[in-house]
Amino acid sequence: MAIFILKDRLNMEKHAMPAEKAIPNIPAYPKEQTQKANVAMAAIPASVPHTTTKTKTKVKVDRSISIPQKMAILGVFALMIAAVLGLVIMRANVSATSQQLQDKQAEVQELQIEKENLTQEVHELSTYSRIMEIAGEQGLTMDEENIRNVE
Repeated sequence: MAIFILKDRLNMEKHAMPAEKAIPNIPAYPKEQTQKANVAMAAIPASVPHTTTKTKTKVKVDRSISIPQKMAILGVFALMIAAVLGLVIMRANVSATSQQLQDKQAEVQELQIEKENLTQEVHELSTYSRIMEIAGEQGLTMDEENIRNVE
């Protein structure tokens, strides 16, 4: 079973190179020039290569990497490594600083508690009754005439 492709001869003549251009001083298609008015169909088997089909040419592509491209790739790679190392170092610094901050906050809380305790102790030690008791033990007396109240 053969598949035939029918082509119009006039269409073929439009796309084909005239013989007088290919070989000068020889008349092109002498028999066909008289029959130009007749449109005839030609049967061409599908297995015969068509003259208007384009053949694929293999082009060798140079896939090697040039030295500047290698240097650029290495530079980008080194930059990425440096960025990752910088990120790790910064996270370690943030963690250490955070730990120091927590230590200082705990120390501040301890100092505040100690301050409150000392303030309470000062208030207890500076009561009037305690002062009068210590003054009596030392042999001091209170003279009411020397006391002045200031508002």
